[in-house]
This record gives sequence, C-alpha cells and structure tokens, in this order.
Amino acid sequence: MQTSIDYEKNILNSIVNDFNLKCKFYENIINNFGLTDSFVEDYMFKSCNKKADKLLMWYGSNYFFRIVDIVLKMPEIKSNGIFKKIVRETMIFGLKLDEKKNYVDKLLNFFAAKCIDFIEFINKYGLDDIYFLEYFFACIISLMLIGLGEIENFQLFDLIVRVWVLFDNMVDRGENKEIVWDVCNFFDGGYWKSKKRRMECFEKKGNPIMDCFGKMEFELGEGELVAMYKRFWKLYKFDYSNRIKSGNILKYSCLKTRKSLDIFMFALQTSKKDIQFHKYYNISLLIQLFDDLMDIKKDIKENNNTIFLKNSKKGNTALICALIEYFRIYFEELDIFFEVCVMMLVIDNEEYFLDKFICGLKKSNIININNFNMNNIYKLVSNTSHMKKLFNIYLS
Repeated sequence: MQTSIDYEKNILNSIVNDFNLKCKFYENIINNFGLTDSFVEDYMFKSCNKKADKLLMWYGSNYFFRIVDIVLKMPEIKSNGIFKKIVRETMIFGLKLDEKKNYVDKLLNFFAAKCIDFIEFINKYGLDDIYFLEYFFACIISLMLIGLGEIENFQLFDLIVRVWVLFDNMVDRGENKEIVWDVCNFFDGGYWKSKKRRMECFEKKGNPIMDCFGKMEFELGEGELVAMYKRFWKLYKFDYSNRIKSGNILKYSCLKTRKSLDIFMFALQTSKKDIQFHKYYNISLLIQLFDDLMDIKKDIKENNNTIFLKNSKKGNTALICALIEYFRIYFEELDIFFEVCVMMLVIDNEEYFLDKFICGLKKSNIININNFNMNNIYKLVSNTSHMKKLFNIYLS
C-alpha cells in the first residue's frame, strides 16, 4: 500500500522528470532550428502581445527612474499621492489583480511599512545593509505565494521572512557566528518544544533571529507554534549541500523550497491540505529556480552549487524557456511581471546563456533595458536612506 510519503516522492519525481523533459525539448529546438529574434520575442513575451501592454511597459521602464529621482527630491510632506497611484496601478497591471485591488493595497502598505521597519531593525543590531537588499528581494519572490493563497497574518509573514533571510545569509556568508550558534542551539537542544524553555532563550538580548522568534509567540497558539518550530527545525536539519553532491540538484532544490513553504503556510489563509501536492511542488520548483537565477553572482562568490552554475549555456537557455512555460501554467497572475524580471536577470547574467538568446532579448523593445536594468535596481535598493524615503512617501 502506498503511503503519503511515497505519494509525495512520486509527485516530486514526476515534476522534476517532466521539467527535465521540457528542458530537453527546448534544447532540441535550439539544436535543430537555432534561436531567432522572432522566436525569443514571440516566446519570451507571449503574455505581453497586446500593443497597449508593450507601450505601457516600454514607457514605464523608460521613465521609472526619472520618476524616482523627482520623488526623492520632493519634501515628504508635499507628497500628493501621485507616486502611490503609479506604484499601485503598476502592481495591479503587472500582477493581473484587478479583482483583488483591496488586497493589493494591503500588500503594498504592508510591504512599504515593513521595509522601513526592517531598515531600522538591521540598524538596531548593527547589521550590514546587504541584509535589506536580501529582505527586499525575498519579499518580491514572496509575491509568488499568490499561487497558494493570500497572506492572512502579515505580522507573522514578515517575521518568517526575516528569520529566513537572516539565518540563510549569515550561514552562507560565514559571519555573525554567535547569532547562528544560538539559533542552532535553540533547535539542537530542543528548546523550541517547550514554552518555558523558549522564554529562557528569548531573555538573552542581542540576537535578531531570536528576537523574531520571540515576537512569533504572540501570533500563534502553542500547538501551532510548536508545529511551526518543528518545520523550522526540519528545514534547518535538511542537509542540502551533501544531498546535491550525490543526487539531483533540481530535485533537492525543489525539496528545500517546499520545506520553506511549509513554514510560510502558517501565515496564509489556506493550508497545505487544501492544495494539491502537484501544484505545491511545482510552485516550490519555480520559486527555487527564480531564486537561483537571481543569486547567480552571489552563489559564485559563496561557492554554492546550483543548476545554473552546473549547466552549459545551451542548457541554461533551454531551462529558462521551460521555466517560463511552467510559470504561465501555475502563476498566470504574475506572467507579465515574471517575464520582465526574467529578462532583466538573464541579461544581468548574460555570460551563462547563449549569445543569440541575449541578443534577441535586447532587441525585443519590451522594456528599455539601458535604463531599467538590474544594476540600476540594485543601486537604488542598496541605498537604504533613499528606499526609506520612498516608502515613507508612499505611505503618506
């Protein structure tokens, strides 16, 4: 008799095998027909085939940083809502959320307020501004959770993102070892299982991750807290590095992200029980691949092992085509937003993709890549004082 664990494994293997077949399919297209400019534009930007959509994206990308410069020069008290309207309408268009405008408002207000709070949070603990950059893009990636359900507990969601960003990056960067050691001891010592023992850990000051765990105590009941900590513990114990040395990178990347999603589900309106495993694992796979694409330069520096660093240029190009196909199936609300993000990230890491693919993207005229590109975005987001002012103006 097949157990639920066997069923999950079969689903995971099926999805990974199917994705690999799609990658092979696009590799064969590249081998047999080559890459033409028309193929790149017609395929990569299929969701942006309306003339009005293309014009909006072109002018939006052309004037985005000009608008930001104007807003940054404005006194905050003179904000008249124009900036907020532009951001809000862009999000509704990009995420195809016309029927969920109230949710978009809540999401953007939460995002702006929490970004300001996180800047103050890392300043309080003397952490590098790089953690804000990671937090900001983690929130962007979290938009993909729309495929699973709306955020119900925004405060808990923010705390989970903070723990995820801080611990993962401190371990990868090999810094703040005392903070990391306290967290490891919290799980290895089983302190998470008892409220009394958890409180003893939270009394120790100076650890931003333990501070986040302490605030989670007010968001869930004891049973749910222990269940959530158990999922954190499973993620912490998941030996990703050793697994991928002897196994399938794609499979274990997907499995690692699924363990992260298990934690985020506590903050969403829905539960994993209400979602088909097939969709759950597909979303895990897509989030991990998008994250790996975003972190190529970081992974090289930190000697991490991801599929983009193992593949050939042709393999990576085929993978992007397969990734977009999957995204259109499982994240229909985000396809325009996602296609633009993928375009910028691929061009930002062009040495890992076929030259004709890169040329096709640059000739597409979907967005003004000379103006709206990852270097300019990284430069803006890395300036926490500018970001703080932009978010304050948005909220005013």
